Amino acid sequence: MVDVSTAGSEMNAARSRRQTWLVGGSLLFASALISLALGAAMMPTWTQAGDALFAAATAVFAIGIGREGSVTARRPLGTVALIGWGVWVLAGPYLPQLVPLPDTGMPAVGDLVALQVVSATVHVVTLALGIIAVSQIGRARVVPAPWQWAPLWALLVAIFGRLLVTGMLFAPFIDPTLMYGVALADDLLRAGAMGALGVLAIVLASHTERGATTAVYSSNNGDLSR
Repeated sequence: MVDVSTAGSEMNAARSRRQTWLVGGSLLFASALISLALGAAMMPTWTQAGDALFAAATAVFAIGIGREGSVTARRPLGTVALIGWGVWVLAGPYLPQLVPLPDTGMPAVGDLVALQVVSATVHVVTLALGIIAVSQIGRARVVPAPWQWAPLWALLVAIFGRLLVTGMLFAPFIDPTLMYGVALADDLLRAGAMGALGVLAIVLASHTERGATTAVYSSNNGDLSR
């Protein structure tokens, strides 16, 4: 006999995941598209819009459209880390601006050190929240294997691009053309990884819908008298 309540619950869960991944993936892809097309140096306002879309995407993925849609299964650590990651990406770049610097003349050494400390803290917190969030997504296993680790792969790609830029800063001589190329590669890697995650979420949403429909209707293909 088909358990109608169980089948209904499975359909509701699949619908929740589909809606969550479709909306979240679309927001993530739009964020990547803005970052890739415009860039921070060209259009800062639009870059902020891209960060806002990323923050919105992390909130949708973390909370879910319905409990079953949450990629962290709404576990406190992963949910808070994922939402916090998005908020920090949006707000973190503004924190160095809070360091007081003189309007005229050269800033004092202490001011420059404070600015560097705040900037480094922003990057460290961003990385820490990202690592916690993606590891919790993998452990929650809401996303089907092996794709539950796709956010971790994307984060590693982004870290690699950031390390390239950081390594250039410690080079004894920095070729401006080479530095520009490395910075561009960093932007492309991060935007590409984010966009790929968005596309993957949209594809998984479509697959989830088909899988749930097939599972429910296939259960009635046996003896209808049961």
